[in-house]
Amino acid sequence: MTVSNWFLDMLFPKHCAGCGKGGGYVCEECEIGMWEEEQICPGCVRASRYGLKHVYCTEKSPLTGVTCLWAYEGIARKLIASGKYRTAVNGAGASSSKQAEGERI
Repeated sequence: MTVSNWFLDMLFPKHCAGCGKGGGYVCEECEIGMWEEEQICPGCVRASRYGLKHVYCTEKSPLTGVTCLWAYEGIARKLIASGKYRTAVNGAGASSSKQAEGERI
C-alpha cells in the first residue's frame, strides 16, 4: 500500500454499500446477493452465449454484442448509480449528495 492510498483510505474509508461494514465497497455477505445476469442478443433480446448477436438474427441492431455483469438490482444498482451520478454511498447505503436532496448539480 502506497502512502497516497493509505492517506485516501484514511480520508475516505471504504464501506459496504449494502450493510455499511468497513473494508470494501461490497462485503462477502452482501456479495451473495449479487448474481450474474443472463447475456442477451442485442438484436432480438433472447439469450445469447457471451452476449453476442446471433448469426441468424434478422433484427437490425448496430451493436454486435452486449455484456451485463450483474442484475441491475440491490447493491449493484446502488454502486452503479453512485458512480454514474458521482454520489457517495454512506454506511446505511443511502446516497449522500445534492442530487439525493432533489437539487441539480
